[in-house]
Amino acid sequence: MKSLKLTSTRVWRTYKGGSNIDRFLGNAGAADSHYPEDWIASTVMAGSNESRGDNNEGLSEVCGGGYLRDYIKKDPESMLGVGHAKKYGANMGVLVKLLDAGERLTVQVHPDNQTAKKFFNSDFGKTEAWHFLACRTLPGNAGGNELNSTCESDSMGRAYIYLGFKKGITKERWRRLFELQDIDGMLDCLHKIPVAAGDTYIVKGGVPHAIGEGCFLAEIQEPTDYTIRMEKTSPSGLAVSDEQCHLGIGFDKMFECFNYDGLDFNQTVQKYRLLSDGRSLINKEHTDKFSLSKLVVEGHQDIDLDGSFKILIVTSGGGELCEQEGTAPLKKGDRFFIPACAEGVGLRGNMEVLVCKGPAV
Repeated sequence: MKSLKLTSTRVWRTYKGGSNIDRFLGNAGAADSHYPEDWIASTVMAGSNESRGDNNEGLSEVCGGGYLRDYIKKDPESMLGVGHAKKYGANMGVLVKLLDAGERLTVQVHPDNQTAKKFFNSDFGKTEAWHFLACRTLPGNAGGNELNSTCESDSMGRAYIYLGFKKGITKERWRRLFELQDIDGMLDCLHKIPVAAGDTYIVKGGVPHAIGEGCFLAEIQEPTDYTIRMEKTSPSGLAVSDEQCHLGIGFDKMFECFNYDGLDFNQTVQKYRLLSDGRSLINKEHTDKFSLSKLVVEGHQDIDLDGSFKILIVTSGGGELCEQEGTAPLKKGDRFFIPACAEGVGLRGNMEVLVCKGPAV
């Protein structure tokens, strides 16, 4: 079965950004907008109430026509693997994105599996991981609004994230800050962590967080779009409705979605920053929900076909995807879905490629 090349799938969000996704795809001169995410090999519909009137928003399309979701539904065992299909049916069990934050994202949390089942009747929560590709230099700093390997996002000239509660934060205090809309107070409850290109962090369901301004990253996550938001106004001034805060479950249940176990700064970094050999970025030692690796191709390299589907994203360079059915050109920004039943798939050229896999079965 031939691999499927996929189109870019931009999705509306409450925050602004996305100009570096356009540059990544070779579209110079684009401005930030409310389409700061590019969903890769997605079979998940966006859950935002601000959908642009597209009932299929978020679903990836195959070059040449049709949605990836429909290809999988026709033959989930061949597309996803026999073991995966027996456990998850036609659900890929994973969602991959490119995310470019032109502003700090609102303070938020995603449900873990238990609260997702309890409040949303979903078998999947939203544990996610971030692999930082690069960051932009912000307006007002030397270099302009360009894609760079470092970022001037805070007073020390470093990109940053907010991640995890400090010690001593209670549900009562957290809810009071929300009621007051004390944004500085909310941010002060979280750890502000400098990040750089090449860093990888895992964010378990229930852990509060906010991606900082200027960060450009690949995100791999469970296949849901459940986001609980703490701020009723985005940093750029967009009003966020109550529904967008609690997703219809109400404010009481909303505050049950947070894990209030606090850590100090070093404990937080040690727990959530993933150290790797530079190739295997996320593996079963970190989570059983997904995996992520990086291939550096210089010449020819076979893809390890282990009976599971793969999602490929070319992050630099170019060349060819080689398989029994022929070859396909590759350039930065291209993305492919490789079916579980594929045979003899390899890469030829000089490039770096992210390889994403779904949950372990």
